[in-house]
Amino acid sequence: MTPGLFEIHAYSASRMIAVVLAIAVLYFTGKRRGVTIWRALDICLIAAASAFLGGKLMFEIVEGTGAALAWSTDSIEGCCSAGGVALAAVALAFYFRYAARDIGVLRGFDLCGAPALLAEAAARVGCFLD
Repeated sequence: MTPGLFEIHAYSASRMIAVVLAIAVLYFTGKRRGVTIWRALDICLIAAASAFLGGKLMFEIVEGTGAALAWSTDSIEGCCSAGGVALAAVALAFYFRYAARDIGVLRGFDLCGAPALLAEAAARVGCFLD
């Protein structure tokens, strides 16, 4: 799809939709547990950024082609979801341990379970569309 100056791939669009869905689910499930919208945004931003970087790094470790670290405008080439999940888990563990002490690590991962699964499912749909 080319809306104007740049091209949007289905995988990129599905990743954006996945982040928005994760923020919404985390906000509505966390509202009952005292999580503010800003805390939900922080959690999703940390998870999305570290998952993207972890996916790129894991692809580079496994494949070693250099395509993942080229950082071209087409960011579809070279992503591994296992690396993304691993780095997001480590980053969120540090966040819940040091920055969000009122939530705690176990309660934080409990809050992130449903949004993470929904985001992964929405992002994986884009793999089949491109």
